[in-house]
Amino acid sequence: MMNFQIPEHRVSMVLYKNRFDKTGESFYGRVHRSNKTLSLENLISLIDERDTGISAHLVQHSAQLLHEEIMRQLRQGKAVNVLGIGTFYLAADGIVKGKNPTPADAPPLCLRFTPSAEVNKSLKKLSVSLVVQSQHDPQIDAVRDLFSQKDNEIITCGKSLRVSGNRIRILGTLEDCGVYCVPQDGSEPIKVKEEHIFTNTPSLVEFFVPAELEKDTQYAIRICTQFSSGKITVKELRTTETDFYLKAV
Repeated sequence: MMNFQIPEHRVSMVLYKNRFDKTGESFYGRVHRSNKTLSLENLISLIDERDTGISAHLVQHSAQLLHEEIMRQLRQGKAVNVLGIGTFYLAADGIVKGKNPTPADAPPLCLRFTPSAEVNKSLKKLSVSLVVQSQHDPQIDAVRDLFSQKDNEIITCGKSLRVSGNRIRILGTLEDCGVYCVPQDGSEPIKVKEEHIFTNTPSLVEFFVPAELEKDTQYAIRICTQFSSGKITVKELRTTETDFYLKAV
């Protein structure tokens, strides 16, 4: 049986200092990619939610046929427009040396992609929901629900949760230091009680999820800390938040 899951994602960007700027006042950004990549099953589940009248298994079978035909055409050296998203095509990965090169001298082939005009137009409408500077701020890489052993999908109320990342140790004297479950609808974040945090290291924080979370609601995980390194703390509060939501169950 297929397991259909629908993860929630947001667009976040990590900023790195521009070392060529002597003033130190500019950055370059990289979009942070969540560890959870949408699978075919995820996409089928999203289609099924729209109640199109077509069974999920039929959509999966059709997708498999498209996959096989696209691969067949690419192997014949043809460019293929995939579902209007963009065009895949073969290209030479390197240069050819010699005065009279033969096919045996040709460089290896690689696959390249050109997005369609429709995709480029859609990208212009996207906005970044979270910006994090990489130099000092903590960073959450993954969240595992220890009760179900699922990554970046759900949190089980009253059960244990593992957050892994960098510089995420909860340390400091400010009242706001701690772990929070942040509702997607923008309502008040729910703070995890200090005594419910049972692992607290720079790369791993484990705690019991508040039992009062509303089930079937999407939550982000936020960490606020003054931790720098070792036992060193800083005056200001440093904050990181998952760029995806987890469903409370």
